[in-house]
Amino acid sequence: MILGPHTIIRLRAALITDPYSGEETQADWNDASNPPAELPITGCSVQPATAQPILRNMRQGVIVDLLVWAPLGSDITEADRAEYAGEPYVISDTIQRWDFPPLGHIVIPLQLVRG
Repeated sequence: MILGPHTIIRLRAALITDPYSGEETQADWNDASNPPAELPITGCSVQPATAQPILRNMRQGVIVDLLVWAPLGSDITEADRAEYAGEPYVISDTIQRWDFPPLGHIVIPLQLVRG
């Protein structure tokens, strides 16, 4: 189902293996030799949620929140990040699933902190 004209890029970092358990336990977003895997998710509707100014260490900044309505079955989790309009966002809360035909979709909360 196409919900809108927008495309987001899902970013998935490589996982670090825990030396004690041998299990992959956390994402490594800083490994330049192994950049995050990218996956375009098309047919999205990206909408502004909020924007709030911040003052941190005497520096002006802003927090931008977006909500993305994406097709049901999109390969994205809360451990991923997303890029929209060239800006990197974190997934700031639980991805919500609306599973009812024909309007099924997921809602992805994104957040960008500038400044």
